[in-house]
Amino acid sequence: MHQNLITFVAILVLVVVVAIVVIHQLVSTAGEKMDQVLDKVQGYVDDIVHPGIVPFTNIAYPPIPNHIEDLYDTDLGIVTCTATIQSAVNSYFNKEMFVPESLSVRGKIYNYGLVLEHDNYIIVTFRGSADAQDYAKDFQAFQEAFSDVNGKEYKGMCHVGFKQVVESISDVLAQCLHGVKKPIIFTGHSLGGCLAVLSLMYMAPILPGDKYLVTFAAPRFGDMDFTNSLSEVCKMRRQIASMSDFIPQFPLSVFGGYYNYLFGNNMELIDFQTGGLMTNHSLLGYRSVYEGTCNAGGTDLYTNMKWCLRHMNFK
Repeated sequence: MHQNLITFVAILVLVVVVAIVVIHQLVSTAGEKMDQVLDKVQGYVDDIVHPGIVPFTNIAYPPIPNHIEDLYDTDLGIVTCTATIQSAVNSYFNKEMFVPESLSVRGKIYNYGLVLEHDNYIIVTFRGSADAQDYAKDFQAFQEAFSDVNGKEYKGMCHVGFKQVVESISDVLAQCLHGVKKPIIFTGHSLGGCLAVLSLMYMAPILPGDKYLVTFAAPRFGDMDFTNSLSEVCKMRRQIASMSDFIPQFPLSVFGGYYNYLFGNNMELIDFQTGGLMTNHSLLGYRSVYEGTCNAGGTDLYTNMKWCLRHMNFK
């Protein structure tokens, strides 16, 4: 018995040593190629996979609408909303924001977004998930009640992680919007779309002007009653989602509560194909639909999307 144990241990040690030598050899010979592959993968991630959270050295704004109705109702206005979200992305990365002269930065909402001011309106704009802390909040998908700035509780239940972020930024958001009497549009992409929804609902009682909402690819933020509460607070809203984007279909109710499946309910459905799950979630993809640049890229869907991203005046 003792002899068998010694033999087994010896064989095990030999196998481990051989495995280490083989792995070392493979790593040594493939190291340079692996570095090249990783560089290409990182470039792919930066350029294509999640361009909604990648800073750009230049942000192309369309002509800035003079009235909030045009910002809300027109395709160019929707493109303006996506450009402001990209400004929030650049702010997160401490990059130049390229805010046009007709817009001024009224304040920063920590590293989540910006409050921009026009002569005739205010834009509150939020970026999507960009770091591990954001993703941790995304997965806190249990549900709780949500109250406005005056402590009045809304009907229905909302996503705990998104609620906690809005509570953490509520003081600075209130400071940025203190005394504002202009109409306000809240906008955001992905996580930012949910922050736009909850921030609007939180601030609603103390905002005397008209309130507008434009979201892109926002996840599901609450149950049916909570969605109805949003509709009572904000009549003028465009919740934009692509049918090929899986993010607006999450979280599933199995995560800890009933989540309203928003497709077909107060949703503005579009579609663009890129050949990848995350590229179908791209902020630039959403922008390209309303800017009308996708059709010029060719017939192949993946190549077409790459063309869209390269020909939208982003450098």
